[in-house]
Amino acid sequence: MTAVKQQSTRFSIVKRSKGQSAVEKASYISRSVLHSDYDGVTYKPKYKEDLVHSEIMLPQHAPADYKDRSALWNSVEAAEKNKNAQLARMLKANIPNAWDKETAIETVRDYVQRNFVARGMCADFAIHDSVNPEGRHNLHIHVMLTMRPILENGLWGSKKKKTYLLDENGEKNRNKNGKGFKYVTEFTTDWDDRENAKKWRQDLSETINAVNERLGIDEHWEHRSFKDQGLEILPTVHLGPRTSAMERRGVRTEKGDYNRAVMEQRSIFRMAKEAFINAYEALRAIRASVLKPKKAEPESAPVVSQKSEVLEMIDRVAASKGHILRPESYGLWKKFSDEAKEKLKSPSFMKKFVEGHAIDSFETMKRVFNEAYAEYDTLLSENKTNGERVFHLEKLIEAYDAFRPYEKHKKRSDELTGREKKKFDRKYKQYLGKNYAEAEDRMRRWMFRNETVIDGKGWKREKEQLDKKMKSNVKKMREVFPVAATTEVLIYNKHEEDRVARLQRERQVREQQRLKQQDITAPARKKSRGMEL
Repeated sequence: MTAVKQQSTRFSIVKRSKGQSAVEKASYISRSVLHSDYDGVTYKPKYKEDLVHSEIMLPQHAPADYKDRSALWNSVEAAEKNKNAQLARMLKANIPNAWDKETAIETVRDYVQRNFVARGMCADFAIHDSVNPEGRHNLHIHVMLTMRPILENGLWGSKKKKTYLLDENGEKNRNKNGKGFKYVTEFTTDWDDRENAKKWRQDLSETINAVNERLGIDEHWEHRSFKDQGLEILPTVHLGPRTSAMERRGVRTEKGDYNRAVMEQRSIFRMAKEAFINAYEALRAIRASVLKPKKAEPESAPVVSQKSEVLEMIDRVAASKGHILRPESYGLWKKFSDEAKEKLKSPSFMKKFVEGHAIDSFETMKRVFNEAYAEYDTLLSENKTNGERVFHLEKLIEAYDAFRPYEKHKKRSDELTGREKKKFDRKYKQYLGKNYAEAEDRMRRWMFRNETVIDGKGWKREKEQLDKKMKSNVKKMREVFPVAATTEVLIYNKHEEDRVARLQRERQVREQQRLKQQDITAPARKKSRGMEL
């Protein structure tokens, strides 16, 4: 079963009325020092280590100087004269942690170009990879967008324009007080349309899903809210920078407590689902051991009766439609290659599949699907869990490799004494003292709270074992997935045949009722005509 990931997307406006600065926001997302000519403040970001990439993208007619972040956003600030001006639009959204740096940059750049830059906006985007105290990664993007169009001469255009209301003679209408003329205010672009946020969210999730499919990541991202999906799942609330900072310092907040309660509820649901899957697997193993044939009996190839109701259904569908039907709105079959997808439409291919898997009844067909799907889902869930651990181990190993020189020289320094130790410490002071403490702190940031020992060799062994396990699972998944997907298509054809038969029966009942009603009303109509004569 494909894992579903909820898309977290947040749009906001940088406003002077709230004391905000476009230069400050640009400094924050790019992790760079920027000076604001508007308020005279030099902004210095607190964090730098989580920056993966930052970039400015410009539309046509934009001055080349705007490739410089300071020039772009100071120009935006200078173009706004009002104290309550709206300076920029901001987007923050998460992206898959399983992506590597190159994939993230390439995909975000394409998304920003299509949705924003192609429509005339200047875009300043950054990719961050933050890590919480438990060692969980959060790969996400920040996008800052300009709100004024750029004219052909490279100057900033207006956000709004006045359109005067004319009378029947084409003259301007004066206001009732006689001062000025009547007009309406119109936006010069459609960037502020409320429907844009929905479109941009949807495009981001569709883009992520397309990349995941290309990379073989079995994870579906959903941009719709839980409510829009018809799911009774509580959403978490946005903490904001101040609340997040308090939570990082260990200060419990009302919003933080609420989110923890929501996550605990979701965890209970996940545990219940896993318990159900485990119970099903145990029941399947018991059933297989009970139904296992005796060793004395020679194994023989499965034989399917020529009167198999599944084979008869395939013949009926082929005779009626010319090919086997596939569910268009859903289905595991959509993950097949184009060649494999076409095979599913072939009646002869489906017959060979049915005979090869000893599917002699609709009941057997459902059982084969349930068993194959449950095994595939279990393997997929296990690989997802192991994959997250492998990703974290890779980061741990990478951090450990950077820490090793400090560890090596610290260990040697502790072994020495007297003048020899002082001489060694002077020579390698860049690896000792405060520098060693800082390096160790950076190393421990990647470790979970329950990991107290720095064990580089152990992490590498664990990663190798998990890699082998995941490869083994992938091999098994390639065996059971085609069985589940093909059987699902057969089940769909059975449901369609039942649905058509049901509709025919309902039409027959309605026709019988109509004829019966005619028989009842005929004498009355005949009598009525006689009275008229």
